[in-house]
Amino acid sequence: MRLSDSLFRNSLLVALSLLLTFAGCRESVPAEIKSSHWQFSFELAPDTIARVQATLQGGDWYLENGGEVIVLTETSDSTWSTPVFDGEVALKKNKSGTLVGYWEDLMRTDQYRVPLVVAPVHVDQTQEAADHSRWAVTFGRGEGAYGGTLLINEGDAGQPLLATIMTPTGDYRFLHGDRTKKEDSNGEVRELWTLQTFDGAHLFWLQAELKDGKLKQGVFKSGTHYTVNWEAARLPNTNLAPHSTRPDMNAAPINIQGINAQGKSVSWSQANAPADVTILEVTGTWCPNCMDAGRSLAKIQRGRPDLDIISLCFERLGDPSQALGRIARFKSNIGATWPHWWAGPASKGAAADSLGFLDQVLSFPTTIFVPRNGTPVVHSGFSGPATGVYYEEQQARFEAILDSLSGR
Repeated sequence: MRLSDSLFRNSLLVALSLLLTFAGCRESVPAEIKSSHWQFSFELAPDTIARVQATLQGGDWYLENGGEVIVLTETSDSTWSTPVFDGEVALKKNKSGTLVGYWEDLMRTDQYRVPLVVAPVHVDQTQEAADHSRWAVTFGRGEGAYGGTLLINEGDAGQPLLATIMTPTGDYRFLHGDRTKKEDSNGEVRELWTLQTFDGAHLFWLQAELKDGKLKQGVFKSGTHYTVNWEAARLPNTNLAPHSTRPDMNAAPINIQGINAQGKSVSWSQANAPADVTILEVTGTWCPNCMDAGRSLAKIQRGRPDLDIISLCFERLGDPSQALGRIARFKSNIGATWPHWWAGPASKGAAADSLGFLDQVLSFPTTIFVPRNGTPVVHSGFSGPATGVYYEEQQARFEAILDSLSGR
């Protein structure tokens, strides 16, 4: 499928209506700054800053995260919270008038904080770029290398970048940034492309130099804990195969177990399934791609009220009561109405052990379409709203699978 300008532009803006909610610690913000434009600057390393534009409205921060808006909800005169991912932003005003503090990922077992500065910024009304392209991306080198496809609205130097990266296990959601030209110490002008995102769980920063038509000497940072090199080469506008993987199934019966919202052991089997088709979703409440997948399933179920869905949640929290509380908050935030069961720890190995009919679990999320009679269809990974036309194609593919398995 040829990636048209209009489709790609829509792809990067399709989730402007999705609002996440967040929380943290600060002094009261003066009234004179409440209508100003601000910039959140996350320090991933002394020389690496991920920047996100924001405004303050009624005590809540509205972060302009590429193609979506993130709402950081005030919980005190010094804190904001992230209900989807249980994060916290803490800020207080210093003598210069800027706000300083940190973002903390509360879903990690060890304290994980990223330094944060929020300062006023002038916002230019830059015209949206119209040149859309795709690039084959390689992260790392040798046996450990892995890849994906960069979808980007690139424009000219000085214009904003909107992008995402699709991989077989999921996309990088809404990336945004710019391309700038800088003169180095040798007098050589270099063009750098910078992308970043913050959605309450992901804090990504990517930068590379455009040279000889390729993106070279790239660095990718995820928070303060992960760094890898990357490079990319431009792709032609030809058909792009769906980015997904499919684990092998075996002859074992399709049975699942878990702990429901009331803390009781529950089970389900294909042999006793009440619905024509049941979707089993392998998910985790720590996973932004799983959030997108859950919202996608909610949309599908609204058009198919007879469809059964069970989400199997593999969680970072090992205590049942804590895990179930976390699952309940996640379920509410994504608008899900179907059962979410706690199924074990957050690992692909644990998920594979729980699902004996799959030889392995390759990705969170994994979506399993199980007919009452017949062979299931397994889809690993998820291309979310940031991928635009590919997200729409995936939705259509899910609907076609359901039609086929239900005999429509």
